[in-house]
Amino acid sequence: MHRVGKHIGYRLTLMAALFTALLVLMYDWLPERHLQIWPNPELGRELLFADAERGGKSTVSWTDTPGQFRCVMRPSDTWKICGMHIPLGDGREQGIDLTPYTHIELDVDYQGPTGKIRFYIRNFEPGFSRPNDYESNKFNNVIVSVDQYQPPWRAPLALFTVADWWKHDNNVPLEYTMPGFEQAIMFGIDLAYPSELGAHTFTVNHIEFTGPLLSRANWYQLLLGLWVIALVAIAVRQYWGLKRRVARDKERLESLQSYSQSLQDKSEKYKQLSMRDQLTGVLNRHGIAPELDRLYPNGESFAKLALMLIDLDHFKQLNDNLGHQQGDETLKALCTLILHNIRAQDTFCRWGGEEFMLICPQTEELDAQALAEKLRQLISQTHFDGVSDGLTISIGMTCARARESFTETFQRADAALYQAKHSGRNTCVFE
Repeated sequence: MHRVGKHIGYRLTLMAALFTALLVLMYDWLPERHLQIWPNPELGRELLFADAERGGKSTVSWTDTPGQFRCVMRPSDTWKICGMHIPLGDGREQGIDLTPYTHIELDVDYQGPTGKIRFYIRNFEPGFSRPNDYESNKFNNVIVSVDQYQPPWRAPLALFTVADWWKHDNNVPLEYTMPGFEQAIMFGIDLAYPSELGAHTFTVNHIEFTGPLLSRANWYQLLLGLWVIALVAIAVRQYWGLKRRVARDKERLESLQSYSQSLQDKSEKYKQLSMRDQLTGVLNRHGIAPELDRLYPNGESFAKLALMLIDLDHFKQLNDNLGHQQGDETLKALCTLILHNIRAQDTFCRWGGEEFMLICPQTEELDAQALAEKLRQLISQTHFDGVSDGLTISIGMTCARARESFTETFQRADAALYQAKHSGRNTCVFE
């Protein structure tokens, strides 16, 4: 009976581990959250604006086509403006929190002579914006060249920046100059400066914000929490079982305590193994999760840190020419070299394949660039056994911005790595 129960326990543990691995892999297939703001039948038609409201001569009006409006820009001494704005929340002070969303999907057609159009999000900034003072609301915007804009367009919210004119006109303190979306009260479309004279036609078909239903860090925390609950439940069950037996047989109790300790040791061993890459011995994605949780509490960064993505150049070619065994040995040697040349507080992990991640807390941009360049030169100048042509790496790096998610930081570093790989490799790019 004991042997049967033991086999069942092993099977349950294996099934739980496989199920956990499956849940980790399923993250990318989780449904997204969506927030559609257009079309919105609850909104009226009083959404258009033009400089005629400020003494200008430009006009704007809806056409007979649903969602289509036309601006006619005419010469005047005033600032020529024309566009459409969509209120979010109450449109004044109580907006919508857009921080859970990572992208905006825009299906807006444009016809006209201008070269650039602008999309913007007004945010009521607690501590700075003033009630009944619309111009004090933060102006986050992205300006898109018409020749590069092909609707439908899916753009990361990280593209939005705070307009310089808004910071200047409102004498904005430094702590309020970063993009903010916690109280978004307005989304708008207009013509970017300088506006061309003539007729401009916009057809607004669809606008919505999208983002992960649950952040990757929170997903891993949920899985870890389930494991903790399961382990606690098992521990409680074992405790009461041992307590009932202690009166009958002290020797049996001691034996069970010893067995319980053995199980805990094995559990800790498997936990440590699951956090390490089996080939190189460095942390894997699971192993770096606790550090990301510490640096991104509640899914947002709170301290200065640099994030680097390191990719071994032409690794597939090396594997094809020298064999996978030599490729594995090269990866292990590369990891050893990097670990010996970073600080104790830095965290290094294998992100996947020949791609690695280096997190450097309390690191400014110049220091990050210096470290990346040091690693790049060191590796290019090091002879690796069995590799006659030498090795090079490409590095994409960035510094975390206040109150942003790990995903946003990672996306910038990934974009920088992409640029480095397509700029000839063996280079470092800061985004």
